[in-house]
Amino acid sequence: MWAVVLAMILVTYWRLDPDTRAATDDLYHVSGNGLAGGLSRVLVELDFPIAIVAVLLALIAIDAVPRRAWLVAGPAIALCAVVAWPGVVDQDDLDARWVNVVPALGVGLALALTMAPTPGPSGRRATTARCTSCSTGRPRSQATRRPSASRRRGRRSR
Repeated sequence: MWAVVLAMILVTYWRLDPDTRAATDDLYHVSGNGLAGGLSRVLVELDFPIAIVAVLLALIAIDAVPRRAWLVAGPAIALCAVVAWPGVVDQDDLDARWVNVVPALGVGLALALTMAPTPGPSGRRATTARCTSCSTGRPRSQATRRPSASRRRGRRSR
């Protein structure tokens, strides 16, 4: 869903002619347009609100991945937390600055963590993003349990 939002932001700013100042005046607190303006706005959008959501996703993913994943989750959370520092995202100036890259890197690490392969209950590898226990709320053993052999063949279990 966030990828669609970022794509829409990029297209909105990219389609405006970069040589016209009138197009920029109609947009909310930005000074650029065209491809550079679109990428700038996407970077700021990665900082807020996506970096805050990425902290929560990293914490959820930690439950499903091996313990050594804290080597990725710790820096991801720390980098995303930079967005809370005053002045990183300024509502009156939504143009990208170098400091906006730091939380965006944290978002990238959190995304990598959620897509990391994890051992499932049956020993097969699955990705955290496909973990059904995260979306169904059922314990992982119930969410991934396969029907018994007798039920698969159409026999009734007594």
